[in-house]
This record gives sequence, structure tokens and C-alpha cells, in this order.
Amino acid sequence: MGVAARVEPEEVGKLETPAALIDLPTIDEPQSAALVTGLGVSPIMADVLVSRGLGTPEAATAFLSANEPVDISQLGDLDAAALLLQNAIAEGLPIAVHGDYDCDGVASTTALTRGLAGLGATVIPRVPERTDGYGLSLKAVDELAASGAKVLIAVDCGVTSVEEVARARELGLDVVIVDHHRPRPDGHLPEALIVHPTLSNPQALPMCATAVAAEVVRHTALKIGVETPDVGLPELSALATVTDVMPLSGSNRSLVKEGLKALSFTRNPGLSALIEASGLDRANLSVRDLGWTIGPRINAAGRVRAAGAALDLLLTDSPERAAELAGDLQAANTERRLLQQEARIGAEAQAALTPKSSGWVVSSELWHPGVIGIVAGGLASTFHRPVVALAVSGETATGSVRSVPGYDVAAALEQCSDLLERFGGHAAAAGLTLRTEHIEAFRERFNEVVRDTLPLNLRRPRVRVDAVVTPGEIGLTLAEELAQLEPSGEGNPPVNLAVQAARLERPVRMGEGKHARFAISVGEMTAMGVAFNARERLQVAWSEPADVVGNLEINRWGGKEEPRFSVLRAVPAEVARIEVVAAQIDWLDHVKHELINPSGSGAVATVLPPRQEAAAVRGGVATISRLVAGGYTTLAVVADVPRRLPGLQGVVGGFSVCDWATVALSPEVCARFERVVLLDPPTSPTLLEMARTTGPGWIYRGWGAAEVRFALKVHEYDTDIDSQLRPFFRDLRAASGQRQGSERLRTIQGPGRHPRSAVAVAGMLSVLQELDVAKVDLDDITVELGKATGDLDSSLSWRRAQARLEEGRTFLRSLTSTA
Repeated sequence: MGVAARVEPEEVGKLETPAALIDLPTIDEPQSAALVTGLGVSPIMADVLVSRGLGTPEAATAFLSANEPVDISQLGDLDAAALLLQNAIAEGLPIAVHGDYDCDGVASTTALTRGLAGLGATVIPRVPERTDGYGLSLKAVDELAASGAKVLIAVDCGVTSVEEVARARELGLDVVIVDHHRPRPDGHLPEALIVHPTLSNPQALPMCATAVAAEVVRHTALKIGVETPDVGLPELSALATVTDVMPLSGSNRSLVKEGLKALSFTRNPGLSALIEASGLDRANLSVRDLGWTIGPRINAAGRVRAAGAALDLLLTDSPERAAELAGDLQAANTERRLLQQEARIGAEAQAALTPKSSGWVVSSELWHPGVIGIVAGGLASTFHRPVVALAVSGETATGSVRSVPGYDVAAALEQCSDLLERFGGHAAAAGLTLRTEHIEAFRERFNEVVRDTLPLNLRRPRVRVDAVVTPGEIGLTLAEELAQLEPSGEGNPPVNLAVQAARLERPVRMGEGKHARFAISVGEMTAMGVAFNARERLQVAWSEPADVVGNLEINRWGGKEEPRFSVLRAVPAEVARIEVVAAQIDWLDHVKHELINPSGSGAVATVLPPRQEAAAVRGGVATISRLVAGGYTTLAVVADVPRRLPGLQGVVGGFSVCDWATVALSPEVCARFERVVLLDPPTSPTLLEMARTTGPGWIYRGWGAAEVRFALKVHEYDTDIDSQLRPFFRDLRAASGQRQGSERLRTIQGPGRHPRSAVAVAGMLSVLQELDVAKVDLDDITVELGKATGDLDSSLSWRRAQARLEEGRTFLRSLTSTA
């Protein structure tokens, strides 16, 4: 079985995917509002842009246009290298291009070979096999010199090849290094022209070797004074940028966006054949297609077959030969998957021996060296810790290490360098070679280094959220708008949307039970979701409250487009309670107050600054969810709390609620809240102005047509006393014969689940009193029946109530057209 860890029996345990932490976004309301107004984007899109540091119209526009050029001033010896190549081409000197066996190495070798040949050069391309080891070797230098090469370009390798470059110079070769990897820890560089994106400025934007190679071709063409050859540089650069996990920001994002368009019409027979063999939709290629379909097939050649096959595919001009080679890579990729699955099973078994280790080192003589990088990446992603996977061959082991986001594994390897023969790579991924006898010591050292240097905040997976949404907002329109942020990848991740306090229901298993489709429900709102590798992503029981994070995608199938919410994580959630805020007045005192000062009468007393009003509102529940997630103290104002509360509980929580009667009685209760959402509309402009002048802070109109209808019903219940007067009088007559004041009060309040509206009771008491039908002393709750002395038209209170009824109806109906 190979070399495995020695552990005590009690250390062996079950591997568990750690629960994810969901990082909700903060909200900068002025910036979001400015983007909605200035760019015409939706409020959700505005929140996403702000969460990504694109909070001004200028920054957002620049990002969305994605046309930032490469900063060639950061590319070191680019000008000198182009001059050397110009002279070599003019003198007819053969140029050797030595790449690497991964996708970036093959693509960059292709770019230089086709590009320089297009400028008239004689080019000798070469990529090593995985068994040759990474990078430039003394053997390769000797062989290329023997082939007649006079110039050596080491691409996607070479920056650490001090001895190899020295050997090339001894053999009379001029050397150009086109690389993007880290130099040696001792800082010693080869004596050569080095074209490198971050060597002189480590803070500059990292680039893949293929994109750097494309600039070498362009600059050489510029030196010669001709157009850059049309040899597929954009599509090759896009492919390598994605597969080598470069940050998709700045010029890299522009390269990928341009390259995806070019790939749809590529003239490279090899790329065309791969697209055809993979069954991809040429008109709708995506970053996912590059990273998960095309890239793996090119990498499969170097992993399990001969890397030269991938290079032959990209260099051939014969469509027939390209189709044949693409079929070979398809078969190699199938083989790679089987080998990968076998290695993954063995690696998990070894990891289970030390489930508490901070960093894992797994190894075996049975694993193919071409799949250990994928295995390490899979374990690191699933179980969230740095992982080294080693393929052992006799006295030597070669391996790959993959990290967790934010942790520099290349730096960790430097602290183990005395145990390694060689190593190199990036913060997120690296390669290494060591003697088999040192594996156990390396296993212990690596675990110690990770344990001591991995920050606590990186030890659990964190799922970043760009915006909070409701199921009702998940649709094709939003998916199409968010697609403007493509291409996404490293440094520009897919947009993560969160649905809070949802329930996952009606599951349907797919893919032999590994995947699942289901409904995501919040109250009556429902959207359909899908989870690939559901066991890892869904950490909550069906129908239990869950916070759900996922990507909203456009799923194209059979000529149709539909939205697809692909769930990344679903974790248990608790719906926070809703606090009911009421004016400091009970029902009886409210009736007394209404008798003296009916609601909605009088002018607004402005004692606080006015609140700012949001430029656009997504709906009340969605707005409340967004504000609560952002950490704001939030008050929702509704028409009737007892009737509204059941529909809100279990749907959204963590906020306070009051009714418009409370605002009318005590507008100052709003002042302690940073955000006020008018879930239901008021019945008059006066009440609306009251709510506005309870600042500072922001206020949101959250009502739609349904909320207007609800508010109208409540208003009619409060002010349409005609329909309530007769049963109310019957209750008063019954109360007049009751002995206990508390009993009389309950009768006056009415037989329903909720007491009669204080507003309606005050209005009816005023009318009955004016008509001498009944008098009620509200201090001791006594009822005195009288005799009717006129009809309703003779009551001033009845006429006022009718006027208020019609005024409220008119105002609310005026809102319907804008709801």
C-alpha cells in the first residue's frame, strides 16, 4: 500500500466536512442607491457591485466593460527579449521553446511556437513528460542544443533553473525565460532575460505563462513592424488563465472575456476538435467549460499519457489529425478519472487515520503521479485543510500540495525545504519532490507548520455572500443581469446569493444519488434549486430551517434557457424572533385618545431630521432580509400587527414591527431604528410624512399591490363604522347588564380573536353618544343606554368617519398604480 502514517489507534476517526461559516455582506446604502440611479441596475446587482468594492458608477462601469489592457511595464525584460527574438528571426537562428506538461505549459508553448513561426522563425517546440520532472532539465538543454537551437525560450518554467540556464549559456545558447512562478527561496536568478509579471513587483497582477508569452509575440511583431500573427493567442491565453487559476481581475478578466469570444470562432483545429469531442455549445462557452472540460482533457495527456500528444493537438493544422488526437485525449481523460477515483479512495482512508491533523500528507506507490494534484485539491476542498498527495516510486516521491483559501502553502513548504529535493509553485498550489525515506519526517513537519501558521479564521470554510435574496427574486431576469459580471473565477468568484431561513423540500435524487433537485421555500415563495455532490453541500435536514447560499446560473439545454440556483452550502438556521413595538398605551387608553384626537388628524411635528429614502425597493420581506443580514436595527411598519405577524414569523426575523397607529400616536418609537421599512402603506400623506421625519437613517417603501389591498381592508375595518355599528350596539346592550367592569370591557372589545379596532370603537362611541343612543364611561366601564334622537346623517362624528373612509380609500387606491 506504500508509505502511510503511523498513528495510535485512538486517533483513527471519521472524516467530516466542517460546517461552513456564512459571511453576510455589509450594506453601503448611499453607494447602492447611487448605482441604481446612475447605472439603472437592479438593487440586487447594486448590492453585489458594492460588496465587491465597485461602489461608484465609474468603478462599476470600468469593471463591467472588461477592457483593461496588460500592463507591459511589469513584464521585466520584455523589450530586450523581443529585440533578441527579432534579431534571431532576421538571422535565421533556430529558436527552441521548452514548456511544461500542464495546460498552461502546453498552451504557452503553442502560443510561442505558432506566434514566432508566424513571424518567420524556425521553432523547435518541446514539452517534458511528467516522468522527466517539472521544468527545464540539463538533459533537455543538451538535447535542444544538439538539435541546432541557438536561442532557448523556457516558458512556464525556468525562473528557478539557475544551473540549467548556466549550462545552456555554456553551450552557446541565448536564453529567454517567460515564467510566472516564484523564484528560488535564496533569491538567486538565472543569468538570462526574464519576462515575468511579478518578479520586479510582487504586488502586480499575476498572469499565466501563456498570457505573458502572447505579449512576447506581440512585442516581437511590433519590433519587426508587422501585425501580430492570427494564431489564436486570445483563446490560448483565456484557457491557460482559467486552468492555471489566475485571478480574474484587471487585464486577466479582459483576456478571458476576449478569449471566450474568440474560442467560439477559433481557427485552431485542435481547439475546435476538443470543443466538438466534448459536446460543448460553441456559441455559449463559459469559464466552467474551460476549467472543467477543455482544460482537463489537455492536462490528461500530461497526467496519464504523453504530454506531447496535447502539444501535437494544438499545433496540428490538419482537422483530421486534430479529431484523432482529440479522441485520444478524451480517452486519456476517462482513464484519468478512474485513476483519480482509485487514488481518492485510498487518500481518504489514509486521512481518516489522523482526522484531527491540521495538514495531511498522504502517499502511495499505487497512485499515478498524474492525478495526485487533483486528489490533493479534492481533499483540501472537501475537508478544508492543506493537503499533500505523494506518488511514491522507489526511493523518490513526487507530489502536489493544495491549500485552503488564504493560506500560503508555498511558504509552508519553505519551512520544510531541508527535507525536500525540490519544490515550487504558488500560494494556493505547489509541486515537490523528496526522498521516500523522508516522507514520515515531512508528514510530521508539514502538520506542525500548518498547525502553527494556519490562522484560526481560516480553519473552517467560509462562504462569502454578495447579496441576500428571497426565492421570489430568483429568476431568469436576475440571472441575465448577474451574467454581466462574467467571466468569473479566481479573484472574481461567481456571485453568491443567500436565501435565509428557507426550507429545502420535495427532494429528487439525481446522478445515482450523488446530486439532488429540490424546492427552496420561504413562506409562500418558492424557487427550484440543485446541489451537486449534495452530501457535502447540504448540511441540514430536509424541511428544517436553513440558510442557503448558491449561484444563480442560466441553464441552457435543448435550445431553451432557464434559471438554475446551484446550491453551494445549506446550513442550519434559526429564525430570530420578531419584536412587537407598540406605543406606550393600552387598548382602552387608545380608545380615549382617539375620542379626543382621531388618527391622521393634525399636522406633522418635525422634531427629527428626515430619513433618506431608498431609490428602489425589492419588496418588503426581501428588503427586511437584506437589512437584517447587513446588521442594521430594522423596524417594519404594518397596517395591523396581529394580522400581519403570523405571515412574517418563520419567514424572516431579527427585526421589530409596529403598526401605523403606533406611528400616529408615538412617532418617536421609530427613532431608535437605523432602517424603517414601510411594509404596508399608510392611509394618508400625513402619516407617510410622520414616518419620514423620524431620522436620521433610511426609509424604504416595501409595499406592493397585495400590501395595498391589505391596508385598504384594515382601513375600512377601522373607519367603515356602518357595517359594525349594529353588532357593536348589541354588545353595548349586553355589557350594560353585566356586573364586572372587566367583563363589560371584554364584551365591548368584541367576540373575535383580536379586539375591535380602537379607532373604530372610538368612532362608534362618538356617533352613538351624539345620537343619544348610548353613553359609555371609559373610566369605570359603565354603559348607559339612551333613546335615538336622529339618523346617522345628523352625527358630525359619523360624517367625519365617512370622510376619513373615503380619503383613505382614495389615497390607497392612488398607490395601486405604482405598487
